Amino acid sequence: MTARPLRARIDTLLTQFTPAWLDGYDRPLPRGGIEPAAAVAARWAFYARSYPAHLATARAALSDGGPRPEGVFQIVAAAYPWMPRVPTSVDLEGARAAFRTAWRPEGRGFAQILPQRPVVNRSWTGTAKALHFVNPALCPIWDSRIDAALFPKRQGARRPPERTRLITYAEALSAAAKGAAVPGIVAALERAYGTPPVTPLRAAEWAIFCAPPAARKAIE
Repeated sequence: MTARPLRARIDTLLTQFTPAWLDGYDRPLPRGGIEPAAAVAARWAFYARSYPAHLATARAALSDGGPRPEGVFQIVAAAYPWMPRVPTSVDLEGARAAFRTAWRPEGRGFAQILPQRPVVNRSWTGTAKALHFVNPALCPIWDSRIDAALFPKRQGARRPPERTRLITYAEALSAAAKGAAVPGIVAALERAYGTPPVTPLRAAEWAIFCAPPAARKAIE
């Protein structure tokens, strides 16, 4: 799949957004049972309200033109509270170079700043999330749930490499973030959570993240 048809699927979902999505929905748990909508909404609210603090942590590591070696770990620490795993490895020089380029991309797109190999935890999820906190206007958050929904495994078909899938998602999301529905999503998030406005890219991601199952079918 290329970015263009994926962008059309994301556009379809974003036009369906309503602030009621932020109230959550009863979510089936992988091992059985249901997470009530109120619990889902409370967890999302925590993510949203802690997000500016994580951004500030990452920005502090970059404010002197760095990051210095300790700043790399500061950025990784900003990303990993949102993740279920503890980071166990960082390619220090690779991460410094990637973070420096993402901080000041100078006209480069996401495909040009994404390193050839993961630099955080040997994982594209860790690498993408750390890059997001360096430049949330350009770099999307990526995880296995997004990957499975947008690029499902099909019997007899080969999926592109994960790096290619991540770039396709980033390009599609960046284009969709320019759509007419996105300013309303930014405003709804600000009203709901009392936080500073997020970037259009992050707002589009958030709508995908909190879309109820019926709406999410637009991108699956």
